[in-house]
Amino acid sequence: MKHNLPQFFSDSYEIGQKKVAQIHFDLASEQMAEAAPEAFSTGYENPDWRAMRRRQFQRGWSEYQRAKSILEALT
Repeated sequence: MKHNLPQFFSDSYEIGQKKVAQIHFDLASEQMAEAAPEAFSTGYENPDWRAMRRRQFQRGWSEYQRAKSILEALT
């Protein structure tokens, strides 16, 4: 059975893929936490602002999932 490894992040400073993935994981978590209240609130939000916050959340979610899969593959 062939295992598919996720695409690793670039490691310009050669600190190791595990550390790079952990940094991306933490930053993506913060990005999602910051965007979520306005992206998914039940109160009124300007539709353009809400759409921007949802895109930010989705970008963070994608980065979070990628980092998580790299961390799982390396452990």
